[in-house]
Amino acid sequence: LRIDLDFECRMFQNVNHAVPWNFCIDDARGARKPDGTVDAVFAFAGEDTRDLSLSVRLLRKNAKNLGRIYVVGGNPLGVDGIEHIPFHDPNVANREANMTRKCLLACHLSRISDPFIFMSDDQFILKETDAAKMPLRFKGNLEDGRVETVYGQKTRETFLELRRLGLPTLNYNTHWPVPIYKSAYVAALRLVPWDVEVPAGGILCRSIYGNSLTGGAEKAFCVDAKEAARAAIGALGVECLSMPNSASEALYAVIEGAAR
Repeated sequence: LRIDLDFECRMFQNVNHAVPWNFCIDDARGARKPDGTVDAVFAFAGEDTRDLSLSVRLLRKNAKNLGRIYVVGGNPLGVDGIEHIPFHDPNVANREANMTRKCLLACHLSRISDPFIFMSDDQFILKETDAAKMPLRFKGNLEDGRVETVYGQKTRETFLELRRLGLPTLNYNTHWPVPIYKSAYVAALRLVPWDVEVPAGGILCRSIYGNSLTGGAEKAFCVDAKEAARAAIGALGVECLSMPNSASEALYAVIEGAAR
């Protein structure tokens, strides 16, 4: 009996909606593919594929040792060169938890490489990079977050969780693609209540993962890819940028030019 990808993913979600996550995340494992390639996994929602199409095209153009590209969630009709994994976003207020669930699903699909590169549709790789050697990047300390903002509240909550666990408190939520080592990611999520539905809240799971990771990924300091875009330096040859909330058509022109 051949179980296709759609059926496998729907079964995974049905089971995990019915029982606690910590019961279902004991079998995350995998291996690097024999050809040395690393897959990319996009967390996606909705139907607007402008950013996703550009991100996929730039990834194909600039990433060496890139395997397959998977898109988890949403309706990415018209985007070429991807494999779509249907996924329902159960959280309403805690959108961070929806991204975490999509990453967890990828951790449990043996056909996806270990590690894999986890991305959002608004991240754009503008220079040649090696998918098999992509570092895990941090941008400072979570303690520096501004608590008067919604995002600042998330950074503070994550900082306090890491202090409780006796772990470092670096900020790995950089808007850069993240190399995910499956068993390490699953183990990190066992440490915190990441799936609590709280208004505009949520723990930053990539920072929990990064600070708990003891080996595997090389770590490097970076400028936040969204800040790079806000500073209008996308045309100056930065390696990666992430689309700010108030993106201009001029910035899109730079990205579209790079994708051609």
